[in-house]
Amino acid sequence: AEMECDRLEPVLRVGNLDSIRDFQDVDDVVDSYARLLDPHVPPGVYNVVHGFGPGSAGEFVVSHPDVNAITFTGETRTGEIIMQSAAIGLRHVSMECGGKNAAIVDATADLDEAVAGVRQSAFGYSGQKCSACSRAIVLDAIYDRFVERLVEAAGQFGRLENADVVRREHLRVLGGGSREQAARSEERFSRNAETD
Repeated sequence: AEMECDRLEPVLRVGNLDSIRDFQDVDDVVDSYARLLDPHVPPGVYNVVHGFGPGSAGEFVVSHPDVNAITFTGETRTGEIIMQSAAIGLRHVSMECGGKNAAIVDATADLDEAVAGVRQSAFGYSGQKCSACSRAIVLDAIYDRFVERLVEAAGQFGRLENADVVRREHLRVLGGGSREQAARSEERFSRNAETD
């Protein structure tokens, strides 16, 4: 929802309409956000569409000729499909499709600024932003000091005990309560746990 807020404000400010098809496991978050906006924007200005996979509302929206700009955050394969669709009609596309975004910290860096920047980039949006800093390239001369300070700064968030258990218990809630969605979430959780 934080990323949607950041993206939506300039869209509305210049008088455009917006339609969002959010990640299927958190549709309730976007629906709640839409209900909060509803009394403040004219009808049809902010639209939420649901659907997953080929033939869904999301595919319809990105292939529709009246859609002249697309913003996408998600997996690379879906981004490729959207880019192919957007090429027809040469529509504007802004994407975040993951990657291993690095911060480079050299000997001239202000360590206070570098630690604060890496901490914010890595953990802002709960770390769930495709452009999040997922690695830091640090010169040997300052490596130990930087790591010590970054660990201290990250430790200020505290520690959630039994995080895996908490996440597994909430999969069904995130999946909207259906067994099919919970199974999909469980599959994603297992796949992500293996790569973490």
